Amino acid sequence: MRVTLATVMSVDARITQGETVKTSFWRSVEDGAVLKKLIGQNQVLIMGRRTYQVVRPKPNDKRLLVILTANPEKFADQAVPGSLEFVSLSPKQLVALLDTRGYQTALLLGGASNVPFIESGIVDELYLTVEPSIFGEGLPLAQGMAAATPLRLVEHQQLNRQGTLLLHYEVIKNTWLLRPTDSLTGQHQDADGNNPVTQQMRAPHNIDNTENCYCCNQ
Repeated sequence: MRVTLATVMSVDARITQGETVKTSFWRSVEDGAVLKKLIGQNQVLIMGRRTYQVVRPKPNDKRLLVILTANPEKFADQAVPGSLEFVSLSPKQLVALLDTRGYQTALLLGGASNVPFIESGIVDELYLTVEPSIFGEGLPLAQGMAAATPLRLVEHQQLNRQGTLLLHYEVIKNTWLLRPTDSLTGQHQDADGNNPVTQQMRAPHNIDNTENCYCCNQ
């Protein structure tokens, strides 16, 4: 399954303005058009409980809407099997379930779920709309992420005269990462933070040890 993350954010990478989840009063019309197009390209929409309670999307038979919540039983009266479902699953468990049901594409409407989905390694691409505002406060794009995730810019586009930008990235998977804290020791870690390989830093690097190292192949 291909998983796409889409979110709108400020220049200082805030996906909410303060504690307000609703984005309709600060996101551009152009971003709304981008989101509508992405929704149309995916079979499954995934969002968190808070986003759902603010947006209140209506279920339909065109695509499955999955709501992430710690208490799905509280929404049993709203659930519509195959259209609107509430689950308490990890990102990998959810994707595995959707796979068994024959779904091939899913769109994650970014929020507090950004970090667990990215860290699980199941996100394949990101569409980030940057609105020309600085909030100072609000939920960061990737708050509390334990490890760096390398990305590659696929395309970028200015959406309007004010300067709203659309950034399309693909997630680079199965690479070795050099964390800033490891730069003096030469300790390399994979994208999950496991199996560190410590080697003496030298220039040039031994390609046998670093051919999969993201920092050495840019």
